[in-house]
Amino acid sequence: MTMTTEIATLRIARDLKTLEDAIDAAIAAQCALGATLAQARIDTETPMVSGHVAMMRLAKAGQMLIAARADTIRAHEDLYKVGEERGSVLTSPKPAAALERFEVATAA
Repeated sequence: MTMTTEIATLRIARDLKTLEDAIDAAIAAQCALGATLAQARIDTETPMVSGHVAMMRLAKAGQMLIAARADTIRAHEDLYKVGEERGSVLTSPKPAAALERFEVATAA
């Protein structure tokens, strides 16, 4: 069975939104875990060195999630351009400077 352009566009938009939401949910969960670990150490008067390696790995996981989020933003922009070229864009145009502002922020 083949997909029409309209069906393909709708599915891509739906799946992209699902991915964006899943990445943000993972970032929220990673941040919540980090906050819980830090507060648990304080509340239980555990030495700071205890669990430090785990905290470092959790922070690295957070960086990787942010990198995945950045790549997803780029993919979204690329897919939008494909939709414009094909005349199958579902939403209003994206702000022209949105990606440029993002690229400046990633340079830091």
